[in-house]
Amino acid sequence: MIRWHGMQWLWGLTLLGLFGCASSEAPPSQAPFSHELYDGKPMVSLSNDFPPATAAEALARGDLAYRKGDPDLAIYEYLRGLTLPDAAPLTGTFYFKVGYIHQHKGNLPLAQQAYERAVAADPKQPLFGASLGEVLLKQGAKEPAKQQLLLAVQADQRRQGWAGSQLDLTQLQLDAGSPLRAYLCLGILADLQGDGTLARRLYQQVLAKQPSYPLAYLNLGYSLYLSGDLAGAEQQTSHALSLDKNLTRGWSNLGLILVRSGRYEEALEVFSHIMPLHEAMNDTGYLALLNGEPKVAAYYLQRAIDTCPTYYEKAQRNLKRAQQGLSASQLALADSDVAVEVQPALSQ
Repeated sequence: MIRWHGMQWLWGLTLLGLFGCASSEAPPSQAPFSHELYDGKPMVSLSNDFPPATAAEALARGDLAYRKGDPDLAIYEYLRGLTLPDAAPLTGTFYFKVGYIHQHKGNLPLAQQAYERAVAADPKQPLFGASLGEVLLKQGAKEPAKQQLLLAVQADQRRQGWAGSQLDLTQLQLDAGSPLRAYLCLGILADLQGDGTLARRLYQQVLAKQPSYPLAYLNLGYSLYLSGDLAGAEQQTSHALSLDKNLTRGWSNLGLILVRSGRYEEALEVFSHIMPLHEAMNDTGYLALLNGEPKVAAYYLQRAIDTCPTYYEKAQRNLKRAQQGLSASQLALADSDVAVEVQPALSQ
């Protein structure tokens, strides 16, 4: 699950006395409900309750449904809340929560649409803009993402009293209300655009505020890898994994760093955290090929075949490549299933 630091009130909102006394009356029949931001199970199956009387009640119902593990019902309640006469002050929050759920479900286009409406409703709320920027970045829209993230960071700085006209990304103030992922995403963009110094400064500013943030350490490791500091990259990536052992990208990155350092047996052990042993052996061997070490590659590929001889055809193909002495450029196209480069991480 995505973790947003500093804005827990958006999900922890507790509203008392909203639902009134229980009624024995049947809920009134309702017209069919449809919305372009809804893509879940048929709405007729979601709720037979009376419609919410207020937007605050709709928000509370949606929050309760989400906590109970029913995201479709949560989205339904939030969208239904938008139709109520008193919805205006909560419009941005309704759309943000719809976007959050779609993002968590992996439906990025709908998440983007919902976040865009949240930003339109409340452009001064940094979390809304940060969420939109992250979803744009995940979809590969780097420039729109950068523009949106800069607006979110600027809004966050103004919230804290900054009144300047030119934002200095190396001198930022972060507090408990800051959307840390906006700063994290700007760091990733800086790395992708070749400005590792700025990227590392942004990651360090995030860590100064949240010293136990695994993704910040993971991306700092990625940045150090790009700079050629393999020891630093290993240290930061290992620290990220010490904080969260479920970071799949962390295990993958650490294995690649170890391979680049020629420490194949350690890399094999790391890869085995996220894949079966025979796949880890194949990947280690294939990466050794890319490193220009065909004898090392053949050793691991043969082990993969011996471990799973009837299934593991991929290792047999790669072993033939090792014996043929294919070039690195030919190999890079040969086994597209193997991650060959350390990557940044936007999610757990």
